[in-house]
Amino acid sequence: MPGDVLVLSEVFGPTIQGEGRHAGLPCVFVRLGRCNLDCRWCDTPYTWDWEHYDPATELTKRTVTDVLAEVEERAVSADTIIVVSGGEPLLQPEGISILCAQTDRAVHIETNGTRPPVEGVAWYSVSPKLLPSAGIARSKALKPMALKALAHEAGAVKLVVDPDKDEDLDVVWACEILSDYGWKRDRIDLMPEGATPARFAETRAYVEHMATVLQLGFSERLHVSLLGGGRGV
Repeated sequence: MPGDVLVLSEVFGPTIQGEGRHAGLPCVFVRLGRCNLDCRWCDTPYTWDWEHYDPATELTKRTVTDVLAEVEERAVSADTIIVVSGGEPLLQPEGISILCAQTDRAVHIETNGTRPPVEGVAWYSVSPKLLPSAGIARSKALKPMALKALAHEAGAVKLVVDPDKDEDLDVVWACEILSDYGWKRDRIDLMPEGATPARFAETRAYVEHMATVLQLGFSERLHVSLLGGGRGV
């Protein structure tokens, strides 16, 4: 496949970034298809779960030029950022590099931390799947070289916590591992698991308390609590 072609799930916006340290900023989402993990609570299974979704229906191939043209049609201002998510977007590093080179907008990447960074990205939101609730074997979720390389980039870690399955000690362990690879505590946020407003309301209070006790950051999920979650938000 040519390097300037992206395997795409959806482009949507204008909307707001719902998570992480840029929550609330205007953005257009470029959601790429495919993933190398299969998280138990994934809120975008239609990008990779081919037992329950049809890739012929869910995914298209589009050139970077075409994708950026749609981004410009959707952007509300010169400050609108591009958020490239997935799936796992860094499975398509060449296309992302070309996209970054062809736009003057800030490009933010949402990644699971198992693939190295590419040039030109303004911000990495790194969400390593190190906690039990994700259901990912440590050998698949923990890629030290990738995490070390990402730690040298502008960005922060966003740990998804399900208080029904993740203990405080699990989070402490994950923070220690991340610190070993260059991610200090002031760059680590906890985010409650919850793809619907009702579920987010159930998990938020405890995770916010956990973040306070452990002196970590806390990430909202504005696209869920304000917009209801689901596709296209």
